[in-house]
Parts: sequence; structure tokens; C-alpha cells
Amino acid sequence: MSLRSLLLPAVPGTFRAFFALFGAWSLVVLAALGADMYFSIREDRVIAYNRASDSYRKDLAYRRWAAERGGVYVPKDARTPPNPHLAHLPHRDVTTTDGKALTLVNPAYMTRMVHELAERDYGLKAHITSLNPIRSENAPDPWERRALESFERGGREQSEVLQQDGKPVLRFMGAFLVEESCLKCHGQQGYKPGEVRGGISVTVPVGSGATVFGLTHESISVLSVLALWLMGGLGILAWVRRLVHASRDQLRMMKEMEDGSNRFHQLFQSSPAPMIIHRNGRFTDVNLAAARLLDADDPSQLIGLEILSFIHPQYRYLVSERIHTVEQNEETVPAIEEVFLTYRGREVWVEVQTAYIDLPGGPAILVFAQDLSERRRAEEERRKMEAEIQHAQKLESLGSLAGGIAHDMNNVLGAILGMATLLQLKREGDEALLKSLRTIENAASRGRDLVKGLTDFARKGLQQAQRLDLNTLLREELDLLVRTSRQRFTFEVELDETLPPIMGERSSLGSAFMNLAVNAFDSMPRGGTFRVRTFQEGDQVCLEVADTGEGIPADILSRVTDPFFTTKPQGRGTGLGLAMVYGTVKAHGGSLDIQSEVGKGTRIRLHLPALVTRTLSGEPEDLPVAHPDHPLRILLVDDDELIRDILPPMLEQLGHRVETTSSGLEAVRRLGAGLEVDLVILDHNMPGMTGAETLPRIFQLRPAVRVLIATGFLDTDLKILLADFPSVSTLQKPFSVVELRKMLQAISAELEP
Repeated sequence: MSLRSLLLPAVPGTFRAFFALFGAWSLVVLAALGADMYFSIREDRVIAYNRASDSYRKDLAYRRWAAERGGVYVPKDARTPPNPHLAHLPHRDVTTTDGKALTLVNPAYMTRMVHELAERDYGLKAHITSLNPIRSENAPDPWERRALESFERGGREQSEVLQQDGKPVLRFMGAFLVEESCLKCHGQQGYKPGEVRGGISVTVPVGSGATVFGLTHESISVLSVLALWLMGGLGILAWVRRLVHASRDQLRMMKEMEDGSNRFHQLFQSSPAPMIIHRNGRFTDVNLAAARLLDADDPSQLIGLEILSFIHPQYRYLVSERIHTVEQNEETVPAIEEVFLTYRGREVWVEVQTAYIDLPGGPAILVFAQDLSERRRAEEERRKMEAEIQHAQKLESLGSLAGGIAHDMNNVLGAILGMATLLQLKREGDEALLKSLRTIENAASRGRDLVKGLTDFARKGLQQAQRLDLNTLLREELDLLVRTSRQRFTFEVELDETLPPIMGERSSLGSAFMNLAVNAFDSMPRGGTFRVRTFQEGDQVCLEVADTGEGIPADILSRVTDPFFTTKPQGRGTGLGLAMVYGTVKAHGGSLDIQSEVGKGTRIRLHLPALVTRTLSGEPEDLPVAHPDHPLRILLVDDDELIRDILPPMLEQLGHRVETTSSGLEAVRRLGAGLEVDLVILDHNMPGMTGAETLPRIFQLRPAVRVLIATGFLDTDLKILLADFPSVSTLQKPFSVVELRKMLQAISAELEP
């Protein structure tokens, strides 16, 4: 079988292509072989040079060692006869005290004997030589003479690769200079320190000379490259054969495609993916899926219509440019998103990929379309969810920041609130003073609610939830608003009397409503109508607050609940009002809906979960009285001196006995020393040993003692810790005497036998 028949000559040009590729491959292999040989020779020469240079420096080292010590004495024998050139030295030959005859070996004599030993045992030829040798054996050969003459001209080293006995060797010579220690033996030759006295010549074979199976390294390299060349040639041959088969298959497939246009049309129509073929800007074929996407009853309705009339005006120019690019370059362009206008005018987001195809009727453009309506809706929901999460994270960060100052602020407010309550107990008959004390108490309570509102940003749930009648809460807040703002605003109130109760915090919801009212009033500087409405919507209790004010522009409506965002003039708003309302609603498990139109006003709805049964909030309680049925022995642990000053009198007024300590470590020590108590009131946020760290130590010493943790901010870490200690109670700072009395009564009742 000939090579031509092997390469399937039926496919034009394959024979020439094979030899072109094989020739190029041969040139590459030849270049690689040349490079390998070049670098191999270069490496052998570098190795030989390094061996010779190292030998030269080693000779210099032991020559200098011997010269600095005036030579060495060795036993005089046939191998080491006395050096006749040292006869002028009076101590050339000496005899030891035990009768051994020694002779002096100077550095040159030692070097010559070492060179003879190295040549005999290791094949390393070296020669000490000079232009003015003492010994005739040290006379230079022609190459050494040229090297020594170059040293006279200032050189210090000479090397060259030569052929010796048919093999390459590297000859190397390095100069050695006259030193003070050399003049002992060579002073009579007239040398001076620093002059060139001669050199050491070293001859080293180039190449290792090692063989594997009788082949040298160079032979193995050449054979390896030749094997690679042969394998590459066979690979090219196999590839060309495969290419020939592929070309024949392609020709056969193209013929089958030309004959199978009907089958293609059937597949085109049955495809579940929308597909469109257009030519010269008009539909030529549309499958059933594309017809449904474009709201057409049948594909025939679209045939002949202009393709651009079904593209949204915003994308028509881009689509026109893309069609032109595909027609000019005859290529497929990457997928892109755009908007279709359907047969009935509906907008549909789609992802389209455009390809150039050759059909029997001429070139055309094939469009693959994918309906993105569901994906766009999912992405929109995801974006809303991400915005919600980011907003919640902002509020949580602000709440964490507020929690950092809440401890000290609550201690100050607790001292004010406690002292005002305590003085009311002690001055019950003085109405004028009691009125002032109640004012102080109300102001401190308002400050407590403000701090609590800030820390609400960081919480995930409610701390002091109770059943509330939202209508009752709103009437109390509206009573104050109507009395203070009746002259400027008209109030329209519509409260659903059948409204079910909710589980919530009275102070948080009251503050949220007051924030909404203040924002509404600020938006109506010339007066207006303030509407409040409650109603039930499914299992939700809804509070709607509306105004007829200036309204909020649509471009900033999504940001009004961000912390510190405000549209009010500087000094009139903090940007925290709606952020606090948002945090409060989320903490109650509800949602917030804000609608506004510039010039017409704003409507805000709070959706809160309803309870199944309705219970009314209790009436305000009277101030507590002293002498409880079961007085408690109490240990107060708080680092704040204000709390340690004000809380003990309150507890004593309630009939209990109190011990105080300023740190958790001191409390543990006193309990360990035998202090007997029924209850430990423990501050959570203390320097050194915190309340969370002190709590387990207390239970180690007193497993049966009751613990009441007083904190202004119930963070996540504390909640996790309290889950391990179900008997521990919490009381939020600042607290009044009434709240404290309730907690102590409950603990006292549990401790009664």
C-alpha cells in the first residue's frame, strides 16, 4: 500500500499538508537537538572549569598554609629525599632527640609531590611552573608559557579547551603571587612581595566519560531526540489520517443536511425552546414555542412581519446593529437580554442568542429566545430580600452601638427614677412635693423609653411583651397630641372597637406612634389633617397613620427607614424616627408599608400579629408598701456607685436586708467566705469579671440561691447563657420601685416553704 493511498488522497491537499507538517516538525526537532548539544557541551566545559579552578584554589590554600609555617619536616627516605635547592638553609636537615632524621619540605616541594599523587590516584594532572624555574621539571610547556606571559601583562587566570589524545580537555592556569613567607626559599631569585612568581596549571577532561550500556551521554541525547522525532512523525501521520476521515464524514454530513431540510423543519417546530428565523429583517419561520412567547395564535400570523416591530423601542437600535454584525461576519454573537413586544403589545424580558445559518433559500439568521419572566421575578424578590437584610443589618449595627452606652445611661436614669420613687414613699402627705417627684419620675421614664428605643435596633424579639389593646394605647397617646396640637391640625380618628389584642411592648409601640405623629406634623408646616385608623386584616392588626403634608419624593422613599437619613433641615431631625419605627415593627413580627405622593401626603401602615383572645391591660398600681411577708437577704453586685447608693434604700423600704459589693470577684469571695443570702441582684455589664462570668461561679458556691440579673440591654450572648440557667430572672434597667417590688414578690413566693 502506497503512502498516498494510506493518506486517503481522495481528500484534496492532504498529502501536501502531511509533508508540510512533517517538515516543520523535523525542523523543530533538529533545532531542539542542536540546542541540547550546545548546552550539554557548555555545561561540560563549566563543570571542567569549576573542577580546575577548585583544584587551583586548593593548591594555593595548602601552599599558603605551609609557607606561613616555614614548611614542614618529614622523615627523610627514598620517597622524600632532601631538596637540593634548599641546601643553603642551615636547618634543612634535622635529627630528633630519638634519632629520627627529618628533612624540610617547602611549599613548592609539597605541591609537586601532591600533584604526582593526584595524577597517580585520580587522573588529575597539575603542574607548578614559572618563567624562571629553579627545577628544570617546572619549566612551562608552550601553552603554559603563553599563560605565564599573560600574567606578566596583568592577567591572573587563563583557560582553554584543547584536544589531547583525541579527547577534549580543559587547560587552566592560575597565577600565584610572592608573599613574605615565600622569600625564605626564593629570596635569592630577586622576587618581591606581590610579584607574579609563576602559576599552577591544571588539566581536566571535558565531559564525564560515563556510559550506559556502552553509550555516552551525548549518544543517549541524540537517540532520545531521534526517537521523539520518529514518534512525532507517526503522530502527525495518525492525525492526518483522522483529519481525512473527519473531512469525509463532514462532506457526507453536509450532503445529508442538504437532503434533510424537511426533517430540520420538523425538529425546529417541535423544539420546546422559542426559535425564530428571519431574513432581510422579516420573519421567515417561527416555531410554536416562539409563537406562544409572542402571543400569536399560530406561527403563520408572524410570517412576513418586520422583526424590529416586535422589539422594545429602547432596544431596537442595538438589535439592528447586532443583526448587521451577524450578517457581515457570519458568526454567532453572545447571548444578551432584551425586551420583546408581543403580538398583543405585552412586554416580555428574554435572553436571545443570534447565529448565522445557511439554508437552501439563502443565508438567514437564527434566533434562540428564552423567556426570563420567572427569573426576573425571582431576581427582583432576591433584590428585595437582600435590601431587607442590609437594612436590618444597618439597624442592628446602630442598636449595637446604642447598646454600648445604654448601660451607663440606664444606671443614671435608674438612680433618678429610684430616688424619685423613694421620696414619694417617704413624703406621702406633701402633695406639692409629690407632684414635682412625679414629674421627675415621668421624665426619667421617658428617658428610659428613649434609650430602650435605641437598643431595640439590635434585638431580634421582644423583652417585655404583654397583651395590649392597641386602641387603648392609641387613645392615651392621642389625648396628649390633641391637647397640644389641636389648634394647628385636624384629627380624624377611626378605631375598630372589635380589634383583637396584640402581644407587644407598650413603651415601644407608644414611641413608634409618637414618631409617626411628629413626622406627620413636620410635613404640614401650614397645618393639615392627621388621620389615625385601626382595623383588622386577616390575622393582622393594622394601624394606619396618614397626613395631608408635603409627601416624600419617590427616589428617596426606599431610604426613609435608613438610620440617620432625614430630609428635615439641620437641627430639626436626627434621622432615627422612622428607623426606630421599622425596628419596633420588626421586633413585633410585623411589617411596615409606606406610600407617599409629593404634594398629597403620606400614608404609613403597621401590620402586627393579632392574638386569638382579647384581654385588657391592667390599671396602674399603687406604690408598694414595706414589711413583706417573707423578707429577703439580698446581695447587690453592681460596679456603679450610683446604683449602690440608691438601690439599697429602695430595697430596705420594701422590707428587705441588703449587702452590697462593687465587683463579681468580690461577690464570689464573700459568698465563699460564708455570706448567707436568698437573692443576688447581679449587674450584667461590669469591668473585670462580668455578670455572665460571675453567674456560674455563684451557682458553684450556692446552687439553691436565686439570681436576678439587672441589665439595660439583653443581648444574644446573655440570652444563650440564661438558657442554661432557667431559674435566673432578668429585670431591665432602669426600673421603678413598683417593677422591683413585683419581681421580689414573685421570688419571695417561690422561696416560701
